This record gives sequence, C-alpha cells and structure tokens, in this order.
Amino acid sequence: MRVRGPVAAALTAALLAAGPWLTACSGSSSGSGPGSGSAGASGSATALSATELVAKARTTLDGTSSVHFVLTSADVPAGVSALLGGEGDAVRPDRFAGALDVNVAGARAKVSVVSLGGKLYAKLPFSAKYEVTDPAAFHVPDPGAFMSPTTGVTQLLATATGAASAGTSRAGGTVLQNVTAQLPGQVVGRILVSADPSQPVRATFGIDPATGQLLTATLVGPFFARSSVSTFTLALSRYGEPADIRVPTA
Repeated sequence: MRVRGPVAAALTAALLAAGPWLTACSGSSSGSGPGSGSAGASGSATALSATELVAKARTTLDGTSSVHFVLTSADVPAGVSALLGGEGDAVRPDRFAGALDVNVAGARAKVSVVSLGGKLYAKLPFSAKYEVTDPAAFHVPDPGAFMSPTTGVTQLLATATGAASAGTSRAGGTVLQNVTAQLPGQVVGRILVSADPSQPVRATFGIDPATGQLLTATLVGPFFARSSVSTFTLALSRYGEPADIRVPTA
C-alpha cells in the first residue's frame, strides 16, 4: 500500500527525527558499543583493579635494575634518633650511593653513604673520608638492601592488604592512579623505622598505570613514637638508568 499526502509527510518526518536513535540501536549489535567488552573511550575494560595495579607495580620494581629515590618525613617528634630522610641511587642487587638525613643523639646530620657487598661506607659532615660503619650507629637499615626482593622497598607492595582505588594525582607530567592499603608495622620497621611494629601503617601508593612504575608512596604510622603519628613520603624515579657505584676512595 502506498501512503500519500499529509500522512506520508508526517511519517517521513518521524523517521528522520528517530534516525540517530535507530542508528545507535543498530550499531550496538556490532560489538563496538561501550558495553560490548572492547575498550571504549574510558578504557574501563582494560583498567586494572587496585590489587592488580599493586601487583604490577611490585613486578615492575622487582624487574628494574636501578632506581633513584627521595625520602622525606613530617610530624617528627623532637629528640628522636632515627632515619629522617635521604636521597640516592639504588642498584641491584646490593648497591647504594647517596646521602641520609639522620638524627643521632639529638643532632640532625646529612651523612654521605655508599653501600655495596654488605658494607656501609659513611662520611660525616666534618669528616675528610669515608669509613666502614655499622648502619645501627645511625639507626638505619643497610641502604644496600633497598632493592632486595625479599627485604627491600618492594615488600611494601608485597605485604599490602585492603587495596582500594583512591583517585588520581600527578608526579610531574604523569597522571598516577592512587591506591590506599594497609601495611604490617613490622615490615615497615625493617625497611624504615617503627616505634610500635604491632600497629599497621596506612599507605597511599601513586602508580603509573601505563608503565606499572611505583612513583610515590606516602606512609602514615607511629614511626618515631608509639603515641605519635608521623609521615614518610617516598618518591621513585629514573627506573633502569645506570648508576656507577664503587667503593669510595676518599
């Protein structure tokens, strides 16, 4: 049956108005829509969960040959003798060169250190040369173990529980996915310091989802006093860049 006149015109107008909706409905059956299982504009189909992102960051850190780090602290009680911060290069398996900020006997000092082969060489601010030193003298673990897969900073990722996505942040021009988690106090105490290892530590990891690199870690817990909450902030960079670390000659 052929429809003519005003009725035909009305039908044509209705079909034209519904055209975009009809096109969207017919297109969704081709498997290219947001719910089709392919990565849409948001990329949600390929996004990692918080737990998967932490696992990827651990694998990436364990797989790199070297990393540069900067460690800072905040809300530190007066008079503590402990590691407060530092900066340096860590090279697998057991090498480190940089400077540590420590507080010993109430005096804060920046100590230049080189660690390799299980020996720590330290030069105090007013010293003319490096001397083999026990890390315990500065209330620090051996920084040469920083890259150890069993006792180093990667254990912060390995022992994290309750991982949850917490929005995004930036490290330079890189957009990071933040993940919050809890860490055992005794693990953090072995890597940094803890006045009460029985208390868990709150952590926020900033991870580059594209590379899997852990670039920031903020730790909150009783590091220096059981009744006082302090913060450590760790920034990692220069993954895999060469660093020539040798026994100091002066």
